[in-house]
Parts: sequence; C-alpha cells; structure tokens
Amino acid sequence: MCLALPYRVVEVIDSESCIVEGGGRRRHVFYDEIPDLTVGDYVVVEANIVLDRVPESEAQRIIAATVEYVFGAPGAERETES
Repeated sequence: MCLALPYRVVEVIDSESCIVEGGGRRRHVFYDEIPDLTVGDYVVVEANIVLDRVPESEAQRIIAATVEYVFGAPGAERETES
C-alpha cells in the first residue's frame, strides 16, 4: 500500500523531475502537468510521482494528521493488545 504525503521542493532539476524533502529525508521524484514548480513549493508525492501542489498550510495539516494517526495524539495512552 502506498501513502501519498506532502513534501517540500528543495531543488528543481528539470521540467520533469525535482528533489523533495520531508520526514528527514530527500527523494528524487517526477512531476508532469504542474506548471511553474519552484523551490519551496509543497507537493503531494506517491510512488515517486508528484500528484499535485498544495498550500503550505494544507501540507502542515496533512503532516500533523499523519503523525497523530501513526503515533497517537500527544499525551494519549496507546492501547495494547493482550
């Protein structure tokens, strides 16, 4: 299963590929049909393909929701199976 997540563009290589950063790592990804992609843009990536550009506020909201889903809400106790 793939999960589309937001990343920040740190380098535009050419009209088809760029380097993005998120979660402490950088990835080389491919984009098409996204005009004027620039360093600092936030994009949603799945399987090394940029799906769309998103506003920074939306990217931060998605990241926070993903962290909460994976690690639980801050201060909340996690249930364990017996």
